[in-house]
Amino acid sequence: MKNSDSPAMPVSFNEEYQCSDGLPAGFSVIKQRTVNHTGLTKREMFAMHAPCVSPSFAVEFASKNKDDKSLVEVFSHNKAYKLTLLGDMKLLKAWRYAYADMMLGE
Repeated sequence: MKNSDSPAMPVSFNEEYQCSDGLPAGFSVIKQRTVNHTGLTKREMFAMHAPCVSPSFAVEFASKNKDDKSLVEVFSHNKAYKLTLLGDMKLLKAWRYAYADMMLGE
């Protein structure tokens, strides 16, 4: 398991449950087991808390994905570009995970 795939805030606790395996009818034994809940990974947690998309990242993303149908217009580095809602979501996802990977790489 890579560091980025390990849990951000792992939780484990003991849980009690009744078990009647192999006992006569009407009898049961209370047993304990450890339960682990992992929740979000470190990568997902960093991605969730990423700052706004950097303009330079947005321009690079747009230029790399100019054949994508979700991008409406792509201009030069000094001008704005327009995205559809789908293109905007793809940009945001790409930025958040790039940010998370950079933070975990240090």
